[in-house]
Amino acid sequence: MKVQNSEDIKNVRLTFNRGRFISEIPFHFSEKEKNEELSLAFKRWYYENGEKKLNDRLSIYTPKMNVVPSKVKLKDQKMRWGTCTPDGSIYLNWRIIMSPIPIVDYLLVHELAHLRYPDHSKNYWKFVQSIIPNYEQRKEWLRINGPLLSL
Repeated sequence: MKVQNSEDIKNVRLTFNRGRFISEIPFHFSEKEKNEELSLAFKRWYYENGEKKLNDRLSIYTPKMNVVPSKVKLKDQKMRWGTCTPDGSIYLNWRIIMSPIPIVDYLLVHELAHLRYPDHSKNYWKFVQSIIPNYEQRKEWLRINGPLLSL
């Protein structure tokens, strides 16, 4: 990430260009203000861009799985990566958007599978495996690397 101080702006600006974040920070900000505002800017960026990424991935997996959630939203969840509610809503932790696409796919498929199987039964895991044969590797990646997905 490239950070630039600027006298011409009042708020933090964050852009993503060619695989790299570039931020502009008002010159007068204290170190604490810089950190707080950058954190908020990143969170906003992940929410905004994550929704699009999720919709793209949903268009791949919902036809394959023959399920349709009532909604899919990113959420600030402290203890969970994802939740599927009885009404068919799926909530994913916004931090998952920081992970590689195969991990996003695993989590999305994991929650979509709950639309058919509301538990973690053998049939549930067979269904997940039918969509993502190497789901166990992705699940393990998330267990090990998930705590590192933070700002």
